[in-house]
Amino acid sequence: MERSIGIGDKRWLIHGNDADNYLTNLTDPFEPHLVSMLAAFCDNGARALDIGANIGCTALALSEIVGSGKVVAFEPVPRTFANLVKNVGGVDNITTHHFALGKEAGVLPMQGAEGDSSGAFVANQFHIANTGYFQVNVPVRTLDEAFPSLGLDRVDFIKIDVEGFELDVFEGAAETLRRFKPRVVLEMNHFCLNMFRRMTYPEFRERLLRIFPCIFAIDGARYVDLTSESDAYSVGYEHIVMFRFPNLVAGFDRDDLISRISVLQRSLQKQADDARVAAEAEVIRQQSEAESLRAERDALQRERDNLESALADCVTRAKQLEIEKHALLDSTSWRVTQPLRSLKKLFTKKAPDFTGPGLSR
Repeated sequence: MERSIGIGDKRWLIHGNDADNYLTNLTDPFEPHLVSMLAAFCDNGARALDIGANIGCTALALSEIVGSGKVVAFEPVPRTFANLVKNVGGVDNITTHHFALGKEAGVLPMQGAEGDSSGAFVANQFHIANTGYFQVNVPVRTLDEAFPSLGLDRVDFIKIDVEGFELDVFEGAAETLRRFKPRVVLEMNHFCLNMFRRMTYPEFRERLLRIFPCIFAIDGARYVDLTSESDAYSVGYEHIVMFRFPNLVAGFDRDDLISRISVLQRSLQKQADDARVAAEAEVIRQQSEAESLRAERDALQRERDNLESALADCVTRAKQLEIEKHALLDSTSWRVTQPLRSLKKLFTKKAPDFTGPGLSR
């Protein structure tokens, strides 16, 4: 299947698997909040990694953001990778790689729903035995080992969404992270951490802080410093109970991250303002349309009333004529003149033609 989807300032024809729930339910435009996050933390000319690229929507968003830079997209699931290549294959600044990233090289099982190209997870610690889920073994490399083959001179930005496997990827990228100190946007999903990696939120946070000195939890325009114990408690509570703060930004320069969060907040405020203006315009449009429909309804009602009145007049007139007709037929003058009318009919009949064939008058 395929759909035309707005991503950033462009529209793309996005290919997916047949009856793909992910593509079917994809918002149009594609996740404006996420695209705003990418734009706030990634720059024109940047070298960006899209780890867990899925069918390519985030890679296409990054492609527009980096402009003259480069995007390297990783997707290990074969069927999903095939659609990734279809969707980004013609874009000059995107390259794709068909393997997973982890903390050590090898092969790992992955599982996912047959009818959904999103949500595939590394299944070495948890396995779904239900029908309707596929399993495939995928090659795994570390980012540190793979980096020389990526055609990059540096890494400025990483977007990563790998269903709870993020720490394994970071631990296999220790040298790359230490060397280039990129900014990172990552998903935080306590369900995936618990179910697929058997990891609690506190452990995830503690291990993440060993890698990144600066981490902020993002929820819309809100941001909270995850290095603070008290704030980390609030984030954990809201995330686990209400699934708030689904995204984190991490890096090595606190002031830079805060500055970029301010850019994100302004972008989100503009989106909110634009949405409000659009909603108000839509209300005005609907009110105008409703008023127009009411005027049309009233005009039709008046026309109907006029037609009903005219019809009633016609019925009344017809009845009156019928009465007059019967009165005339019953009148004395009508009965007296009946013989005369009969003679008139007789004499006005056409005379018979007595000329036969061959005869002339």
